[in-house]
Amino acid sequence: MELKELRASIDVIDKQIVELFEKRMDVSIGIAKAKKEAGLPIYDPKREEEKLKAIEALATKDEYKPFLRDLYNNLFSYSKELQNKVENNEK
Repeated sequence: MELKELRASIDVIDKQIVELFEKRMDVSIGIAKAKKEAGLPIYDPKREEEKLKAIEALATKDEYKPFLRDLYNNLFSYSKELQNKVENNEK
């Protein structure tokens, strides 16, 4: 493939990533509301670690696992930030 074609492929993938990110954050808002109703805390370290291990297990290339862990740690941070806003009635 030529550089132009590869970049076009990245553009398509980036669009999909943005769409999925927005869906994930929308679900995070729903989780925040459910946690608030149930009186549960936003942060659940056990759940996060279980989720990280499950994500790493999905990887088909071992060399990508550390990157996935970093990516998901960031996603978790964004989700917690958004959930805290929902909990504090800021959204």
